[in-house]
Amino acid sequence: MITPEQFQEIGETLLPLLDDLTEWIARDMIERFMIRFGRGEKKLLTGTDEWQAWVLKQAGGNLDEIQKALAKSTGKSQQEIAKIFKDSGIQAAKADAEAAAVTFSGLSPRMMAIITDAYERTAGEISNITRTTAGATNQAFIDICDAAYWKVRTGAQSYTAAMLDGIKELGQMQPIVRYPSGHKDTLEVAVLRCIRTGVAQSSGNMTIQQCKDMGWNHVLVSQHLGARVSDTDPIADGKGAQFDNLLDATGYPENPLGLCGYNCRHSFTPFLPGVSRNNNKPIDTEANRRAYELSQTQRAMERRIRAQKRKCAALHTAAKSCEDPAAKAKLREKYTQSAKRLQEQNAAYTKFCADNDLKPYHERLAVAGWDRSAASTASAAVRSGRAPVETVDAKLARAPQEPPVIAKLDAQRYSCVAEHIR
Repeated sequence: MITPEQFQEIGETLLPLLDDLTEWIARDMIERFMIRFGRGEKKLLTGTDEWQAWVLKQAGGNLDEIQKALAKSTGKSQQEIAKIFKDSGIQAAKADAEAAAVTFSGLSPRMMAIITDAYERTAGEISNITRTTAGATNQAFIDICDAAYWKVRTGAQSYTAAMLDGIKELGQMQPIVRYPSGHKDTLEVAVLRCIRTGVAQSSGNMTIQQCKDMGWNHVLVSQHLGARVSDTDPIADGKGAQFDNLLDATGYPENPLGLCGYNCRHSFTPFLPGVSRNNNKPIDTEANRRAYELSQTQRAMERRIRAQKRKCAALHTAAKSCEDPAAKAKLREKYTQSAKRLQEQNAAYTKFCADNDLKPYHERLAVAGWDRSAASTASAAVRSGRAPVETVDAKLARAPQEPPVIAKLDAQRYSCVAEHIR
């Protein structure tokens, strides 16, 4: 069994690697973009054939560099992923042993087989994710270059305005993963969801194996304050009756939106009726709703701050690479405005955490390339004047009370699961 807090931390060691990759891709594309756009309008407005040849040449180099960077980052990440699965497996096995009042003596061969299987499937899925990312990112670069070129060519926008729009898009763009269904996610979201889901499923399979080894036929499902809510989420909807079938009560293991499904932070542990203790405490509906609201708002503020830092970094890169004096001055002006906005967001985040007695997670605000020097440069740009802190608009979301679930296992179903994953 893995606690909700441990689920929250799972994968966060990968964030610096993913963020470094995102920052590198954006900087690389902006530098290529400025090779042509930063030299003035006369250098931009060449013949259509010459322009298309230049874009394809730059895009070809961009795709090659992106693929190399993804391969390098994936190699590093796989080491981190292996460690995440091993550490999580040990934590889960120790917790299950404690719940069953037995001595933990290390991971058995069957437990290791479960972890290895989950790791290999997760690593393979991440490899597929990164392969699709390179093509999608490269096409975005081509589209942004072409859009800026034709805006100027047709007179829809001035040269400077079109250039600024292109830089803004490149700076805010994150590597995108496109699924066959048409759904899109950022690389960060896709990878972290993949890892957390893989670890959750591995933990669940290990608990089933533990129950099978001990001959137990019940599990206790965890609870946590601030649980997510969804119309189709059997965990959030819950069932009050005890000793229901685990599949009926939670959707495990068949419903991807249920227990141990996508981004689920619930888990379960072996339970022996009449012997094991149910330490789950009743969760107040209003307290759960408020905790959920606050966590969602805090995460949203953190995402906006990271995005604003990327925007500042993009404008700074573009200004350094720009040779046209008028465009360079405009880029510096935009950088100052962006730095001022970042200062407002940081102040709002600090105030929100203090007002609501929340721990500020400064590590979640980190962005690759944004070190003390970058922060100092941004601060210097706004010393001449400060903008007021904007009011935080917290969107409310209601979450129903989550009753404890003690579920009866379907011995035949989970025996098959255990046999399959050995």
